[in-house]
Amino acid sequence: MDLGLILLRLAHVVAGAAWVGGAFVMILLVTRTARLRGADGDAFMTTLLTQGKAARYFEIAAITTVLAGGLLYFRASGGFQMEWITSPSGIGFTIGAVAAIVSLVWGGVVVGPAGKRAAAIEAEVAETGGIATVAHTSELEAIRRKLSTFALADLALLGTAVVTMATARYW
Repeated sequence: MDLGLILLRLAHVVAGAAWVGGAFVMILLVTRTARLRGADGDAFMTTLLTQGKAARYFEIAAITTVLAGGLLYFRASGGFQMEWITSPSGIGFTIGAVAAIVSLVWGGVVVGPAGKRAAAIEAEVAETGGIATVAHTSELEAIRRKLSTFALADLALLGTAVVTMATARYW
């Protein structure tokens, strides 16, 4: 019994389930429901992602998934041997790995800064008695559009990662 391999797989699968499952629930249910609430929903989402620590949850789950997956990939490929990487199973795992890594990086580059900026804008508005300027409203709308586009792309990336990783050994 290889305890190291078992622990890596557990870390990869459990963190991956938390990341992907959480993303699907957030994007398909929570975010859409919050939008129906207008400004209250926007405030809820900001609070959820900042004070509620949802952003930290996703960050930890995503990083754990990718790091454990990278170690598993290294082991399975015999140290990144091209013969394994270009095999049908290797190609499947590689597609899944690339999709997950792109989602992780894109989340850090797009979502994190956008969420922080939205929180800063909402704090500015709160300091002025809750009255948003045209500039505040315009910038928040632009951030929401960017995040909405990212969310759909993220679902596609994470769905690709799950499907290819779940089936790659059978390719």
